Amino acid sequence: MKNRYFLTTILLIMAIPAFAARLNVCNIFQSNSVLQRDKILPIWGTATPGDSVTITISNTVNGATQIQTTSVNSAGEWNTNFPSHKVSTDEHTMFIQAFRDTNGELKQIDNLTKTNLVYGDIWICSGQSNMDMSYGWGLVEGKEIIEQYNDKFLRMATMHRHGSYQPDKRVFANWSSATPNSSKGFSAVGFFFGYTLRQAMPEIPIGLIGSSYGGTWAESWLPLEYLLNVPGMKAEAQQRIDDIAFWENGGKNTYEERLKAWEINHDPIGTQTPSPKDYDFDSSTWQTIQLPNKFESLFENWEGGLIWLITEVTLTEDQAMQSATLSLGAIDDMDTTYINGTKVGNTSYWSTKRSYNIKEGILKAGKNIIAIKSEDTNNSGGFISSPDLLFLQIGESKISLAKEWKYNLKRKNNNEEPRPEIIDSSNKDILGNLYNGMIYPLTPMAIKGAIWYQGCGNERRPDVYFDILSQLIQSWRNNFNGGSSSTDKQFPFYIVQLPNYRGESKKPRESNWAHIRNSQAMAGSTIENCGTVATIDIGNPRDIHPKNKLDVGKRLGWLALAETYGKKFNKEYASPVPLNAKLKDGNVVLQLKHSNGLKTTDGEAPKSFQLADENKVFEWADATISDSNAIILTPREGTAITSPRYIRYAWDGSPTINLVNESNLPLGTFELEIK
Repeated sequence: MKNRYFLTTILLIMAIPAFAARLNVCNIFQSNSVLQRDKILPIWGTATPGDSVTITISNTVNGATQIQTTSVNSAGEWNTNFPSHKVSTDEHTMFIQAFRDTNGELKQIDNLTKTNLVYGDIWICSGQSNMDMSYGWGLVEGKEIIEQYNDKFLRMATMHRHGSYQPDKRVFANWSSATPNSSKGFSAVGFFFGYTLRQAMPEIPIGLIGSSYGGTWAESWLPLEYLLNVPGMKAEAQQRIDDIAFWENGGKNTYEERLKAWEINHDPIGTQTPSPKDYDFDSSTWQTIQLPNKFESLFENWEGGLIWLITEVTLTEDQAMQSATLSLGAIDDMDTTYINGTKVGNTSYWSTKRSYNIKEGILKAGKNIIAIKSEDTNNSGGFISSPDLLFLQIGESKISLAKEWKYNLKRKNNNEEPRPEIIDSSNKDILGNLYNGMIYPLTPMAIKGAIWYQGCGNERRPDVYFDILSQLIQSWRNNFNGGSSSTDKQFPFYIVQLPNYRGESKKPRESNWAHIRNSQAMAGSTIENCGTVATIDIGNPRDIHPKNKLDVGKRLGWLALAETYGKKFNKEYASPVPLNAKLKDGNVVLQLKHSNGLKTTDGEAPKSFQLADENKVFEWADATISDSNAIILTPREGTAITSPRYIRYAWDGSPTINLVNESNLPLGTFELEIK
């Protein structure tokens, strides 16, 4: 019996071609998913080259059926387009079959079934940490909604966070209906956006795809070729394109050799044998410094560099056998840390507090060597936490490491060649990487639109943010929905303007945070089928992650309901938006959209307006609300403004603002030229 089974197995294996591949459909088409209504619907997947694939979508309520058949190409890929389908809450089933021609006879060789599908609208929820932020981050407003809400027609899927140097077709996501448990793990802004749509349109299923990643830059979320259209980033984008071409054409094969040569030059003492990380390395001739301390306080004319640090800790046999944790506090910029020659951790972000678990067998009875390779890339760095965070904890006891350490310093050399880069890195901060890993895999999809909450990461370079965001929107529109969105105007893109954060100056000043807000406002008002919601009234000056995400989601929902779905509101559904400003009788008249019932929250005159002449040196301005809901601005007495040419509003981190419309929605940060 055993031999017969073995022979049957061998024959079956021999009958399957070497290139045979299991039938698969893209992972975004899972059971419980939402299919986009009213658009051509692409479905795609993989199978064995040469086979044919038949996809049947059936309405389990009335029996209506759609069928498409396609061929699998030489790369093992198949795709087909279904005709547009009206909205439907009826349960649908997708049955996928693979067929192979065997001696002139077509035989089914594999099949898949996906159940509980509905037709509705799919929205991408993207950005960085404030979009990523979920219930567990300590939400304040709306917690009870998430804790109690069940809705089988609000469905959510979250993309796996990863970057890729090349477009990645893989999708890692699973759909689930809104329950207290599933909603707690999803983007809070996304959930409240979908919740707002569902309350107003119970007849339309809503699908939300979370594709966000904390601490990211906008330039990672669009294709490299579109960054070539951003004047301030053209050179960087072209360099990245050239680097990828070099990597693919032999650079990958020589990487290790080039890296070794660079490391010998960059860290000559760290690459010798034995090196400072090794247990038997002799550091007796090194000088000492006191830690924790900032490097600029320890070394004169500090401009950055690489420093090896060594200390000894003596342990008993009992201590060496226990679990241990090494705490180093925050190290600006990066560290790689070793104990007795074994790497125990490394961190590359300057403000992250280091805490490394020590595996059993690393510590020894007697002498233990802790070695740290720390690198600072600018003129401010070192161990920046308090002494109580520098310790080795064994069991319940702590051994302080706030003491003198041996050190060896190699100062920064600005003429040194940069470290050879691993081009096929998944690093989230590399140009185009998150588009390739988290947006591109979805782009064959038919979807309704996108909501976007990002900008913190681009504060360092606000001058290029508007152009990056414009190109990002264009690239998504050119790729989703078969590219038709760029011409059929059916891809709304709604932006969250950054909230109030940090402090406020008594005098007008430049603010990168305000520049980002202004770029977001410009995108919402000048790019077709876009909009921006102001959140300058619901942030937290001391927390970059404000806990009120209910109002953010609701404001996005109101914007979509009015401008995408054509719903009528009895009151203003959006914040006031500047239209134009003109000089009249020596004053500046600012006209606003969505300005019905314009008022101040404290009954005083509108605050936080500034005016400037041609030289763009801004001064405070006095403001009043006219009978026609316009704002009348005059230079404040004592200022040097004679011929106002520019207006700024709320131009600071956390400016004092009090101007709202009848719906208590605030006017957001903007800059406008007076015509």
